Amino acid sequence: MAAVLLAEPATVAEPLLERLRLLGVRVPRPAEVRDYVKQFPDVVPVARQACDAAVDEFAGKASLSLELYLDPEIDDPHLTLYVGAVSADAWVWQAIERIEEKYSEALTATAGWLVVMPDFRGGARA
Repeated sequence: MAAVLLAEPATVAEPLLERLRLLGVRVPRPAEVRDYVKQFPDVVPVARQACDAAVDEFAGKASLSLELYLDPEIDDPHLTLYVGAVSADAWVWQAIERIEEKYSEALTATAGWLVVMPDFRGGARA
């Protein structure tokens, strides 16, 4: 009897990735985000809230990129919404604080983690 291969159902990440595409939020490495969200699906609503709020705050002022942050020194990957093409002036930090206020309470109930921060990495990201 031949084995039947079933296609893997759409992951919980796909609606999030589609939403980000529509919002203009870059996801340079979608496979990493998919894997993280598959492991921590409860972070999806938080990521949506954070990205929606960031688009409202930074529309036309900055690029946004959702990525998986991998610390080279400790094993603590998490989603990071990078705010690019802006200086780290007070208004940027105030906007980030307003964004965090919109999702931080919901984040406390998730196993996953997400932060919003200016992109200090320098240079263009692929």
